[in-house]
Amino acid sequence: MRKKLSLLLLAFLLLCNPVFAGGLLGEDGPSEWAVEEIDKGVGVGLIPEDMLADFHKTINREEFCVLSIRLIEVNYKKSIDAVLRDKGLEKAPSDTFVDCSNPSVLAAKALGITDGVGNRRFAPNATLTREQAAKFLSMTAKACDQNINSALPTFNDLNDIADWAKPYVAYVFYADVMKGVGNNTFAPKGTYERQQAFVTMFRLLKKINPAACVFQGGTCIDDENYGVEPPTVLNMDPEVEKLITYKPYEKSYKMTYEGSTSRKDKIKIDLYYDVSDINKPGSPIRTREDYRRASESSVSIYYDPADYTYIKFRTYLGQKPVEMPHFQGNKLDNKVLDPDEFESIKTDGEIVDISFDTLDGERVIYIKKFTQSYTFEYWYSIKYMRPIKVHYVKGDESIPNYFEYEYKMTNVEELESIDENLFDINKITL
Repeated sequence: MRKKLSLLLLAFLLLCNPVFAGGLLGEDGPSEWAVEEIDKGVGVGLIPEDMLADFHKTINREEFCVLSIRLIEVNYKKSIDAVLRDKGLEKAPSDTFVDCSNPSVLAAKALGITDGVGNRRFAPNATLTREQAAKFLSMTAKACDQNINSALPTFNDLNDIADWAKPYVAYVFYADVMKGVGNNTFAPKGTYERQQAFVTMFRLLKKINPAACVFQGGTCIDDENYGVEPPTVLNMDPEVEKLITYKPYEKSYKMTYEGSTSRKDKIKIDLYYDVSDINKPGSPIRTREDYRRASESSVSIYYDPADYTYIKFRTYLGQKPVEMPHFQGNKLDNKVLDPDEFESIKTDGEIVDISFDTLDGERVIYIKKFTQSYTFEYWYSIKYMRPIKVHYVKGDESIPNYFEYEYKMTNVEELESIDENLFDINKITL
């Protein structure tokens, strides 16, 4: 079950967050042992998107503060400013340190998670050892009102652990957040990679507040039920389902979508639907979806009824284009609303609203699904049974991992034929 879930979430991230996908599958992606917990950490908003790269690089003090504050926000489901107010605190003044004014560092200072290194310096780029990471993790737990008192384990290299670090090593060990490195040793002076920080932050959240690990209706501590919480259909017009069939649209076309994100990125999507050989026995129906925004681009090609998708993508953050082996199933963003997709929508969210609406004077099918983490809205053309407008919101503007995008079909052109090269993944350049 665990491997299946990891692959499903990976496929979701490839399409919804190519920045993560590029980092995950690039030359410096995370180690296999770390992928599942990093997947889940991303799913609950614990790991900032702009940190999903350089997984084997040693983490620095500033980055660890960012993760600590993010964990606190996810734990309390509040912005750090609201958490500080509830505790009768406020961020340290912006001039506390001469070399760093990051708001996360100042919040961590106020919460007692970290101090400077002397002479009003924070040393934001200084890297952490394992025993220093243990202190950061323990003090983050304490900021979440956890008792961090634990008996010290009997490591073979116990004498190598600094006296000040021993209480923190004890806590993270017995909390199952950090363990040894083999042969009953802790390696306190060893380096601490970013991927290790991501994984142990997720484990700490799981220890402190398992309920905060919710992603799409599942929980991180119950893998047998992960992601399968039954949905609530808030409203469903029975007339909608009568319109949904397996019959394909009988003409090829090209749809163009345009939109933007809350990060001021422009979105451009070109979708090609090919049924030029629909009457030829065994001929596939093919859909190609080209997605582009400032930081990444991707091409996905779906073959129906063979039911597999090829994906090629790249990010413009130093990574090379990556070509994926084919995925079983339809991994397009803008799928045809057939009975299979309709059933998937009804069971994928915690709450679903399905009705008719009007968009630009056209009667459309409106579907809204939402969970604690996100909201999706789709407006489907009844003629093409494909979305002509999509709106997505994750979180709200008061939290750091807030993200929103919207795009809308701006043009559709029916075609007599489509260039075969469009569907040859090997001939696509990004």
